[in-house]
Amino acid sequence: MDKREQKRRKMADVIERWERSGKSARAFSEEAQVAESRLRYWRSRIRREAVAQPGFVPVTILPDEPAVGSGVRSVIRDPAWIREVSVTGTVIR
Repeated sequence: MDKREQKRRKMADVIERWERSGKSARAFSEEAQVAESRLRYWRSRIRREAVAQPGFVPVTILPDEPAVGSGVRSVIRDPAWIREVSVTGTVIR
């Protein structure tokens, strides 16, 4: 992995932590010791890359919990974002 990719992955991790924290850019940037402008730049760049990269994303399909009913819970993991989708009786296309 080259230096650029290492930096992108590091900043993707920082952005993910920021988004999970619920804090403002200013508060998080002070805590993480990252310039607020740099934080916003990397969030924008990572979002653009995620939209610009068509293709497949690894998906893990897990059985739903029995108490909930029949359905599927999948967790989609990508360096830029992590999302969880729960589906019951619905088709995602």
